[in-house]
Amino acid sequence: MRYNSSIFILLFGISILSSCVNTDITAEEPTAIAPKVSPVHAIQPKALLPGGSLFTALTEGGRDTILSKIRRIENQQKRKNPIFTAQIKRDFHYFPIVEEFSENGKTYYRPSKDVVCVDETIPTYYIAYYHDRSNFKKEDNLFMYNGVKEVLGQEFADDMVRRYKANKWTISYSYTGGGLNDDIDYAIKESDDGSFFLLKHISPPYGRSINACYFKDGKPYICKKDDDGSIIGKELQ
Repeated sequence: MRYNSSIFILLFGISILSSCVNTDITAEEPTAIAPKVSPVHAIQPKALLPGGSLFTALTEGGRDTILSKIRRIENQQKRKNPIFTAQIKRDFHYFPIVEEFSENGKTYYRPSKDVVCVDETIPTYYIAYYHDRSNFKKEDNLFMYNGVKEVLGQEFADDMVRRYKANKWTISYSYTGGGLNDDIDYAIKESDDGSFFLLKHISPPYGRSINACYFKDGKPYICKKDDDGSIIGKELQ
């Protein structure tokens, strides 16, 4: 049993460091800057433009980190499947994610530091999730820290903590159609200007879902499934 625990701790420590391989542990500046405004009751097109109340700006460092992680994912896929060709283009576009939550029976919207990354030449959709781990301490998971320290040494364990704190982004992705990809394709096709945004519904403590949305005739619409399974746009109330 102790041998199995040691193997698990070894693999966990290595996975943390490998996921942070492109992380600058000396960087302290924020990589995604959300506007400091109060949540709003409705979503308007101008709110999602630079300077808008629901627009989160990515710094150059944030973009570089996201692209390096995407490049790593692409290269891993290429090694798994020789037919796959890694395609990291310069014309990557970033689309916003808005958080929806309820308070005292009312619905509110606020900017999210997460972002959608789109290479329109493939197309491939990536979602970059932002994590603020600046206050993380080894005491927050002392069991794992001590386990890594015992198996791999204190220097390795301390380095793991530093890299975990500095690792602000995780990436999810999909190369094939279906699900959210199809919803995004529909939103782009139906929108006024070929853009879209994602709406992340937050219902503590466990509920969470993401939907593709767009503006048509200046009004926000959300992608839903019709009774026959086809995608339709419903006006966002």
